[in-house]
Amino acid sequence: MASLLQSERVLYLVQGEKKVRAPLSQLYFCRYCSELRSLECVSHESCL
Repeated sequence: MASLLQSERVLYLVQGEKKVRAPLSQLYFCRYCSELRSLECVSHESCL
């Protein structure tokens, strides 16, 4: 039962400038290309 609350057990591979493995709770959708991105990839994209 405790394994249901462990979101780090399933990791997604995100390919960008670097290959990053992260849980879904730490990934974001890019508004320009509609792909999953890690926090490192979306930190330079800001809306003004």
